[in-house]
Amino acid sequence: MLFITPARSNLKVIVFPAQYLYDNLGNRRYQAGKSAQFVDGLFETDDKEIIDFLLASPRCGIDYMVQKGQGIDAHVSQEGQEELAKEAEALSTTVHSCPNCSFKAKNEAGLKSHLRLKHADE
Repeated sequence: MLFITPARSNLKVIVFPAQYLYDNLGNRRYQAGKSAQFVDGLFETDDKEIIDFLLASPRCGIDYMVQKGQGIDAHVSQEGQEELAKEAEALSTTVHSCPNCSFKAKNEAGLKSHLRLKHADE
């Protein structure tokens, strides 16, 4: 899977750091870490652990992104993509109307806030 970073061409994302581990006898051994090192804005890997970490990170889509056609949508069937699109459209068109006036809120929390502020005495 190919990841790109537009802003930082040599970004390094630590999946888990290198560390020293101790056994029951007190012997110390080194465990290498894993990281994703972008070179000239690109990072390509087939390592499932690194891919899962990069996709689940909150920095995905901000510091780096998946190349178009290779992300999560590439693994969803055509029917699944159509179903997801219908669900997203249904959620975006839901409008909550005030029963006392013509106010329309985008979500239930907005309607409750409006009722508390404007119609508290009713």
